[in-house]
Amino acid sequence: MIHVASLDDVALRLDDGELLIAPGGIEPREDLMHPSLPVDGGRLCAGLGIDRDVPAGYLGGGFDTDEVPLWVELVYGHEVVTAARDLLAARRAGSRGPASDPAAPIAVPPPAVTVATTWFSRPSPTARCLHRMAEGLWMRRYWPSPVGSPIARPDRDLLAVELASLSLRAEAPECFGPGGLTGVLLDGHAAAVPELARRVLEGRADETSQRRLRVILRDVLAWLCEGQDLEAVEPDADRERGDADELLELYSLRDDLAHSVPARGWEQVLEEIGRADVALAAGATAEDEAPGPPAGVGAGASRDSVDWEVNAPGLLDTDTGAVVWSADDGELRVTAPLAPSAGRALPHAYARVYFEGEDLPVLVDLHPDASGRLLMAHETLERSGRVECVDVVSVPRPMPALRGPERAAMVRDQEAATEWARRRTEDVYDFLEETFPYEGRGLPDDPVPEGLADGEPWVGQLVGPSGGLSL
Repeated sequence: MIHVASLDDVALRLDDGELLIAPGGIEPREDLMHPSLPVDGGRLCAGLGIDRDVPAGYLGGGFDTDEVPLWVELVYGHEVVTAARDLLAARRAGSRGPASDPAAPIAVPPPAVTVATTWFSRPSPTARCLHRMAEGLWMRRYWPSPVGSPIARPDRDLLAVELASLSLRAEAPECFGPGGLTGVLLDGHAAAVPELARRVLEGRADETSQRRLRVILRDVLAWLCEGQDLEAVEPDADRERGDADELLELYSLRDDLAHSVPARGWEQVLEEIGRADVALAAGATAEDEAPGPPAGVGAGASRDSVDWEVNAPGLLDTDTGAVVWSADDGELRVTAPLAPSAGRALPHAYARVYFEGEDLPVLVDLHPDASGRLLMAHETLERSGRVECVDVVSVPRPMPALRGPERAAMVRDQEAATEWARRRTEDVYDFLEETFPYEGRGLPDDPVPEGLADGEPWVGQLVGPSGGLSL
């Protein structure tokens, strides 16, 4: 187990064309348990506490540019920048070959150096901001949707708004290079921002979240208005009136959110918490229990698990063994339960059926059953042999299926991630217990947390359809 203090000791190593930054000697990994954040010229990988071997709050990374990007200093400090420059300079000297004197030794860059810092014990606002963003990106991409024992799902619009606000905070904009990351984070969610702002101004946010909501919505509204001249949208301008009205409203909402607004009283909030208690604790009502496999899938059917990497978040039941299949007498039957959050506009989904000893799968389309709660397939197999695994896919251009020991490891990792998400939901309850019933207490205004991994809830966990305290 890594001691927290040792994360202040930052190891740097050249690996082909990349310079790796490894606090505590833990090299950065990009996978389900370690979310990655794209930064200028490289990447940052975060430890959330899913993987017990990587402490929560960890940030490792790497870059492949000839110069040290600014984010290295903003996260780790100037001493790490100096060490990185020395490594790059030694590599350049070595790549030029021997000196004019044949007897002169060839410069070889050192394999690694370690720098003592305080980046972890005293993290900068930018480090805290970027780690928080990595956590939010994980929640957006991987938040599990188990049907048997549900977990409250964060509101996707509010999660996007808070992520976008974070991308504008501290010195985070300097870390993402030209164009920034805000537009990418808001893609598909920007249209919801004005309506969310109107609801907050109507006093429909409770004491736990109203201050944070006003701040992050103002951040995003200001970004949406940025670069647009208010005078250019007057009626005599050469512009569509509808576009002018929309921009004027964005300015108005931004300015109005700067003033104090009424919030719902704790009596109303308490009533709503009572109604939403099951939703907060479990994420779904009892009627959303996973349906059993349909007739024709025998008791001896096999089971597989949904690979989160090749499926849309919130679409399918992510419980271990949720996919049920049988391949008796050349007849293949597959069922995959849909999650309550799946919605009606389902993406194209299919199953990759792998036979032992063969590399290429049989592809079988999946379709909703009459209840709308299962994806199903019933096909005659033209290939004989023993089926090894049935991999359900619902995203374009999926990575190859994991098989054998790799698939077993995938299941273990997903179970660990599910438990982490459940703990994060329990953090919401702890937060509500600490803040209730004292008015004026709640999420602090600044979305950048005070620590690297302090378990502070996201506003999307406190309001929205999953939390029950709906705007």
